[in-house]
Order: sequence, then structure tokens, then C-alpha cells
Amino acid sequence: ALSLLIQTASLMGRSAKIVRTSAFEKQKRHEKGQEWRKSQWKQARESEKTSKAQGKAEEKADAMETDDQHQKELSGKVEEAM
Repeated sequence: ALSLLIQTASLMGRSAKIVRTSAFEKQKRHEKGQEWRKSQWKQARESEKTSKAQGKAEEKADAMETDDQHQKELSGKVEEAM
């Protein structure tokens, strides 16, 4: 009885739920040698993150530059005062 159950289960194949998942589709595309493209939303989000990170880096560099200028001005004023 158990062997009959196992045989019928193997004849049935994969469940429809697992076949429709993106992970399974990605695996099948990889086996066929096809490329899995990223969604447009994911690409847009990644580009948004990189541009945001670059903007923050530029702001930090500008802040450091202005801080250096202020330090030089202060040191010049201190020297004049002495």
C-alpha cells in the first residue's frame, strides 16, 4: 500500500504552488541557460540607493572642505591676535 502511494505521488509531479514560485522559475531558467532579469522596480531602487549614497558622500566631502576652511580662518585670526 505504501509503495502504491509513493508511485502515485511521483506520477503526479510537482505541485502547482511550488511551480509558480519565482525561486522555482529562476532555477528552471538557470537550468535552461536563460538569464533571470531583475524587475524594473528592483533596478530603480538600487539606482536610487547608489545615487543617494553618492550624494551623501559628496555632502560629507563638502562639509569637510568647509570645516578645513573655517579652521584655517580661525588659526589665522588667532595668529593675528597674538
